[in-house]
Amino acid sequence: MAAAHLSGAGNVKKYLRSNGTIRFNDAFGTSIQSYLKKFAGYDVSNIKANKKPIV
Repeated sequence: MAAAHLSGAGNVKKYLRSNGTIRFNDAFGTSIQSYLKKFAGYDVSNIKANKKPIV
């Protein structure tokens, strides 16, 4: 979630679908891979998916 929040969900999707060959860094130069490693292990199983959220 942190990677999607800070790098964009589309960029995370591209990164994962390319098995990490497509690289992306946010405005601060932090890579998606770095966010995924740093925030790995968080339990988000209690969060329900909402395909059409309203903000």
